[in-house]
Amino acid sequence: MSEKHLTKSAWETEAKKHHLDDKTLSKALGTYEKCNEEDLPAQEKALDEVDKAAGALKKNKAYKEVADYLDEVADACEHAQKELAKRIEEEEAEEEDGGGDEELAELTKDLAKQLKAAMGQVKGHAPGDPIEPGVAPEPGKQLKFLAYVAGGATSVIVAKRVGGSTRKLAAKLAGVSGGKYHSGDCIYEKNAYTFVLDQPPGGFAHKVSVALQEETGQKYKVRVRSIDGLVESDDETDAPPVDPNAQTPPPPPPGPPSPLARELAGKLQALKADLQKAAAAPSGHEAMAKFTEAATLLKERHPDEAAALLPEVEQAIKKALAELAAAPTGDSPDAAFKQRLAALMPAIKEAIAAGNTAGTEIKLKASEAGAKAKQHDFDGANVSLDEIEALLGGNQPVLDEALFKQRLTALTPKIKDAMATQSPEAASLRAKVGEASAFAKQHDFAKANGALSEIEIMLGAPGLATGSEKKFSLVDLQKSRLSWVNLRSLIQSQLQELEAVILQTVRAHNADETAEDEFDEAAVASGVKDLSAKLGALDERLIDKLDEALNAQTDDVRRARHAEAAVIIKEYQAFAASSETLATVDLNGFTQSSIQSAVQSTLAELAAKF
Repeated sequence: MSEKHLTKSAWETEAKKHHLDDKTLSKALGTYEKCNEEDLPAQEKALDEVDKAAGALKKNKAYKEVADYLDEVADACEHAQKELAKRIEEEEAEEEDGGGDEELAELTKDLAKQLKAAMGQVKGHAPGDPIEPGVAPEPGKQLKFLAYVAGGATSVIVAKRVGGSTRKLAAKLAGVSGGKYHSGDCIYEKNAYTFVLDQPPGGFAHKVSVALQEETGQKYKVRVRSIDGLVESDDETDAPPVDPNAQTPPPPPPGPPSPLARELAGKLQALKADLQKAAAAPSGHEAMAKFTEAATLLKERHPDEAAALLPEVEQAIKKALAELAAAPTGDSPDAAFKQRLAALMPAIKEAIAAGNTAGTEIKLKASEAGAKAKQHDFDGANVSLDEIEALLGGNQPVLDEALFKQRLTALTPKIKDAMATQSPEAASLRAKVGEASAFAKQHDFAKANGALSEIEIMLGAPGLATGSEKKFSLVDLQKSRLSWVNLRSLIQSQLQELEAVILQTVRAHNADETAEDEFDEAAVASGVKDLSAKLGALDERLIDKLDEALNAQTDDVRRARHAEAAVIIKEYQAFAASSETLATVDLNGFTQSSIQSAVQSTLAELAAKF
């Protein structure tokens, strides 16, 4: 379920794919999209119409193929109705106690002071440990936030309560109409001000960070995550890419450093050796961020603030070094589980983003695996990962169902022609079709597909192997396609992580006044992106070719696409064997990478099939 399910364009695209022509739901969604953000009654009425229209279509047998999508529309509608009800309740409460205008006046009078005080309270209420994914912060102990995002303009308010008056102020601060509101809890977690909401939009952490700095004049380390913990970002990794052509004015010539500045520079220089070791620990990025912040303050001639931050830098480095000392060996259950989960995460995220039934099940299994691991139940956690692998591998009923529908659609014309002959074989064929239909009604699509295979033999339909010809499995083709998609996702994910760590290291080095040289950050960013380009030979051609094979209407065509796919795999293997980039990327020294091993194992597996 996502917000896209409440858009007219998404529904019309889905309906068009299945050759459906609906006006009722399309009209209701269009009306909802046009509602003013502040007109709550209009939104309430529009959502009711959407819910009714989706429910009516769900009962219509002609819309059976989009039943799952209509369920997603209903879920999204229910979520929006709950959020709307909360807003209405908040505004009614403000009207009853008369506190709305006073709250607005108090915030408007000295917003910077109020926000700084609120952020101080957030940090003071920090929980001892990070809140478990899937668990919302405890009510009453944390503050709320409201963000208003309209294009490039963003405003943020943190307070004990957010409601109608806060919305008015947020829109006024942004100075732009037609924006969207986002609200949730603001907590202090993982050494950052963490904004927790149901579905964080892209770039949200960076936008919140910039807005807070503009409103308070103070830089805060901002982190954003979803309640279930599966979506997480911070203001550094979430920032827009560096523009290599951007021009910045030269800084004024610096004066001589103060005695305190010289003393701090020496202390930071002494910490650099431990910092480099600490970077490999799970919390190493926190130590790096603290060091960078202190070095930047010192470089910008704020030695007093840098001195106040130094104990936090030392403590963060100490914590990271302790984690390394206590790190489990590679053979421990903890390390083995983490390694498996890290390898699966790109495919898990892609499945969840698809927004289908399988993705929802995978999301639940991932949360379940994480919870068991935190309880040190690694046997149970690995069982959950086994189930995730099975779902990702296409063994779940969802994929079987899709395959059954695809095959039945292709066979239906031939089945009708064969039954029209009234031959003795037609009776047997009719019985077998009834058997396949019965299995499908019982949602046993594995057996239903088996019945279709028997029907293909009875019809002499394409897909049946004769003599020495090879019999093609659509399931194997789909698994091969998924393997290549997962590999490309893993490469992209690990390269993005490597880029972020390299740039963070460069920033820390450049911020260090004791460093004798300085790197060109834009040039480094361009060089890291060039790394992705050098691995671009592992492209999407195989995906396209396997799609052609899956959609082929005859076995001869499928055999030809199969042979072409084998040629592409050989090209990939030749590239993997000769690429210096691929041979060295796992030895980068910044992050743990498994790109080379994943490429080699996946290509070997595919080559064996083709």
